[in-house]
Amino acid sequence: MSWYEALHIALSIILFIGVFIIGDDEPFWVRLGTAALVAVFWLPLLVIFAIWMIGDWIDARLKAFRK
Repeated sequence: MSWYEALHIALSIILFIGVFIIGDDEPFWVRLGTAALVAVFWLPLLVIFAIWMIGDWIDARLKAFRK
């Protein structure tokens, strides 16, 4: 296992535990399911979020340039 695979697994476990703990007002199965989804899909969601933020930044620059 390479270092970035180990980092990905470690971050997935940390996110799983964090989401599970934060959702303490939900039923157990909802907390478990949400934490599992976050642990599995956090990296694609991070990429989508980064693309979204870059697009917003470009849009703001274009609007500022037009004024």
